[in-house]
Amino acid sequence: MRAGHVIQGPRQVTTVLRQASALVLGLILIVPAAHAQTTPKTLGGFPIADFDGNAATADWLMAYDRVAWITSDSILAIPEAKRPDLGPEWLCIENDGKWSAMYGRYDSVSDRYTIALQYRGSLRGPFARSTAPVDSAQVLRLVRALHSGFQRFPDSLQHAGVTFNKYVRQLPDRRIEVWYLPAGRPDGALIWGIEVRQVLDSEGRSLVQSEVVGKGLRGIYADTTVTLSVDERDLPVPSAGSIFFLLANRRYFKAIHIRTAHFLSTMVRTSDGQLTWIHTTTDSTAR
Repeated sequence: MRAGHVIQGPRQVTTVLRQASALVLGLILIVPAAHAQTTPKTLGGFPIADFDGNAATADWLMAYDRVAWITSDSILAIPEAKRPDLGPEWLCIENDGKWSAMYGRYDSVSDRYTIALQYRGSLRGPFARSTAPVDSAQVLRLVRALHSGFQRFPDSLQHAGVTFNKYVRQLPDRRIEVWYLPAGRPDGALIWGIEVRQVLDSEGRSLVQSEVVGKGLRGIYADTTVTLSVDERDLPVPSAGSIFFLLANRRYFKAIHIRTAHFLSTMVRTSDGQLTWIHTTTDSTAR
């Protein structure tokens, strides 16, 4: 999802909090969605280039999550006899707008991944069982990264009582990136507040980089009368995880605002039906 941007001064903060649908009337600057090719580093003091990088990652996470959601429903319906063929390492891969979801079992001793079920489709169309050939070497590298990365997942989060969804992809430099975001609880609580990003070498064996972003896990039940504030005041722009949380859950609340060091960011739908990001300064230092 690529949305436009509105940058506002500090006097609009109250308007943002109380009348998000009317914000477009007081805008200072609108940047159309196609601005990405010539994005400056900052816009009205807002670090727009960094934000767009995180937003692009969140878009990929959203697409991956959607594919996993659609295909995992089919997995639940498989015969009991087939379930031993399924392990914790499964993945989704996008290629030219088409997605493949693969479920199977990885044997770390033999370093082999056996695909039990494969689905192919697009975000705008149905997914169906497939036996089409895959790049088995790439799949093995990605699955190996999932396995290796989880062995190095922070102990404190493994015992936090929250399940983390895993997302994996190959970066342009052929290294492999793994993301972990908290999943909703079985009782319906929506969880946010921590994201983990790992980068492994091109073979998915060695951990090159690992970072944990967030102040701690938080939870809330959906309530369309509530305006939810996500606190990221230690960051200059919303993190990829908080943008993902907003995109995935904004329909469950009156609004979701992400408060960073000097800005408050939210997304609204304008009178012509377009989604637009609103970034409002919360103090004079950002001007």
